[in-house]
Amino acid sequence: MFGRHCTVYRSKNKEDWERARALLEQAQLKIRCWCSEELPVGGCGSKIDIREVASGRQGPRTVYHIEVTKSRQAEARAVLEGKVLPMQSCGSALL
Repeated sequence: MFGRHCTVYRSKNKEDWERARALLEQAQLKIRCWCSEELPVGGCGSKIDIREVASGRQGPRTVYHIEVTKSRQAEARAVLEGKVLPMQSCGSALL
């Protein structure tokens, strides 16, 4: 179960995520999609997001993900290339 899928899309833009999902479904690729909330970095006061304190406004914290099987990774990336925003590093997660 673990290690059979790889991330082909990660972003904080919900509209772009929905566009990416539609493109992959149209290409008849099986995908796993979910959204999660970006967690602040741990430590003392870890529930305080410094970006909110510094700017006085709250930015998007929801991160949208799409995964495909490793065998279909190249095909999925070709479908998405140039049609959606490039995959972004969100928070402390590495690509």
